[in-house]
Amino acid sequence: MEINGPERRSLAQNMTLEDFFIHVATDIERQLKEWDIDYEVMVMKLEDYEFIVKYHEAYCEISFSENIIKTLQRKDPYEIDRKIWKELQNKGISIVKGKGNYIDFIMW
Repeated sequence: MEINGPERRSLAQNMTLEDFFIHVATDIERQLKEWDIDYEVMVMKLEDYEFIVKYHEAYCEISFSENIIKTLQRKDPYEIDRKIWKELQNKGISIVKGKGNYIDFIMW
């Protein structure tokens, strides 16, 4: 999966928090589906934002407060991605290195 740094920076600066979080979730789902079509990503807004990855019958959930998302969005256009990928890796999802510049840029 290819990335465009200047475009992502513009999106991070100009999109609402919710729209940007959904954009990040879409990018993460695209990457996961490149590895295995059975991955699904869902985002829900409850008290916090819930980021959920479904793989077959297994679920991996990560919660984010609006303040955390806002802080990460301002810090760097890919900081939310990094946080999610690190959490997914900690929860047992394998990261495939060397397939496109998105994951290599985000994680290393």
